[in-house]
Amino acid sequence: MSQKRKFFAMVSLAIWIGVIAISLASCLGDEEPDDGLEPVVPPPDGAISFSLDIQPIFNDNCIICHAGAGAPQGLDLRAQFSFENLVGVESNEIPSDLRVNPGNSDPCEDGSYLVEKISGCLLGSGMPRVGERMPLGGPFLSEDEIMLIMEWIDSGAPDN
Repeated sequence: MSQKRKFFAMVSLAIWIGVIAISLASCLGDEEPDDGLEPVVPPPDGAISFSLDIQPIFNDNCIICHAGAGAPQGLDLRAQFSFENLVGVESNEIPSDLRVNPGNSDPCEDGSYLVEKISGCLLGSGMPRVGERMPLGGPFLSEDEIMLIMEWIDSGAPDN
């Protein structure tokens, strides 16, 4: 190999090493921008995550109606509002019931009003206590989706 070729090969190698070093250095020094939002802490193995498991159910089935200032019963279920609008909040239709009563998903016995609305809990009369089953007119949530929401509530309805 001629001296010229060796020289250009060495220069080319040095350039590639420099490009790789700069790329790696730019990755190592980056910090996440502070957007004012708390990071979502992943739940322990096997735990149900509000943001990863429950919110997607609301996104797919509920926010078509329950979004924005005109949301029925003031229940905005978009991701940035849903937890605060549900957990520990009195329902508008039956104020003695909490929309989500952490630790108690029972739909019919002073539990969580949300479960009553999505499961269509029927009392002795064969009629729901208030209003119609949600999502209004269906299709309704699957048994698996309802059970997942109930398990999340029974585990204390964590914001994770």
